[in-house]
Amino acid sequence: MINLSFRLRVQIDLIDFRSRPDNESKWILHARDCFSEYSWAYALKSKRAAEVASHLFDQFCSFGPPRILQSDNGSRSCQTVRGDLDSRITRIHQMAKSGRRENGMFLQRQLQNKEVLLQRCKNSLQHQVPSSP
Repeated sequence: MINLSFRLRVQIDLIDFRSRPDNESKWILHARDCFSEYSWAYALKSKRAAEVASHLFDQFCSFGPPRILQSDNGSRSCQTVRGDLDSRITRIHQMAKSGRRENGMFLQRQLQNKEVLLQRCKNSLQHQVPSSP
């Protein structure tokens, strides 16, 4: 498979470290850009979708979302992560609507950036490549 640019396709995997945990961390979220082969690793306490989405959301805010987010964990897992990303954007939107005037402009700007990010994330997750059997 040919990748032509950075963040076009990102592969994510959950690595099980329950047999040798490091304090509370029992899983590792590994994200790898298929073009540059750059990797990110995040220690996780569990493999709950909310925790995975939190780290992916932070990564997407820093580097932008990939066009294709590929995972071998199955489409159900990806749908759950996508739902959590949606709820994060909804909470930001509600904060912007109910925020005080001095916070309103800042939150409104943040919201506009996050909505663009969410749309890219949705597109990325919709174009997810199914794992091979």
